[in-house]
Amino acid sequence: MCSQESCNTKLISPISCIECSRTFCTYHYHPTTHRCQTSRRLANNGRSAASNNAGLAALKRLGQSNSNTTAKQPPREPQERDTGERKTNKESTSILAKVIPNMERIQAGGPIKTPLASLKHDKRSKSERDSQMRALLDREKKGILSSNDKLRLAEMRALESQSPKARDCKVQ
Repeated sequence: MCSQESCNTKLISPISCIECSRTFCTYHYHPTTHRCQTSRRLANNGRSAASNNAGLAALKRLGQSNSNTTAKQPPREPQERDTGERKTNKESTSILAKVIPNMERIQAGGPIKTPLASLKHDKRSKSERDSQMRALLDREKKGILSSNDKLRLAEMRALESQSPKARDCKVQ
């Protein structure tokens, strides 16, 4: 029988947990799926702090690899591992600015030059927004809007009034 308390699976080929050495069925053998004390201890050792910084480190490496391809630089000395210190918002945006083109314009809300391939995506997303707006307006006419729907409708109207295209053209 499986060592998991609530599981009554009969074991044809028992699988042992690599942490606690108890036998489990195929659903419960992994240390995170049963009450394995060693896996909980490992989970609380700050794995989440390392994973938070892993994304920024990857973006930083990507930015460095992009700059390495444009200009030859001397080989770097191996860097020490991140000690878990939090990066400031300014540092993370500077890393993003290296990786994502037009990052300053995106953050400022200015116009962005986009490749032709993204125009289809823009049309589809605009079509989706228009469809959502029509559905919310229909529900508003019927008087069946929930409080969340009222909030979404107000947000969509505000976004529509802020867009530069909406100010240029008024249809009556």
